[in-house]
Amino acid sequence: MLGQWVRHNVAPVGWALTWAYFAVLESSPLQGTVGKHALGLYVADVYGDPIGLGRASARYWLKLLSSLLLMAGWVMAAFTPRKQALHDMVARTLVLRRLPPAMPRSAAEAANLEEYWDGRRWVSTAPLEAQP
Repeated sequence: MLGQWVRHNVAPVGWALTWAYFAVLESSPLQGTVGKHALGLYVADVYGDPIGLGRASARYWLKLLSSLLLMAGWVMAAFTPRKQALHDMVARTLVLRRLPPAMPRSAAEAANLEEYWDGRRWVSTAPLEAQP
């Protein structure tokens, strides 16, 4: 009797709260859950733009499909070029890594660095005529 009450009343509330957590945070300016943000990750569409609540909701519910296929939908991320799981491919989303902020040139010069890594490439602080 109690198990049936829980199944009919508590479980739907849990599903709704879980959906709201993922969909609202992934469609917010944060662009990801608290865990994604802590790891420097964010969710975007295939063009790198933020996703709306509708696409975030679709992505959340499509995770059920990825799981129902014996987790093969999740494993696909290891083998696809953009590291997309099945739910990301269907929802047309990507999970991307935020680049660390670039070191300003003046900070590199103040540290007397000839070269520094700006997060994407090596940048030289030497004058152009001194470079080979």
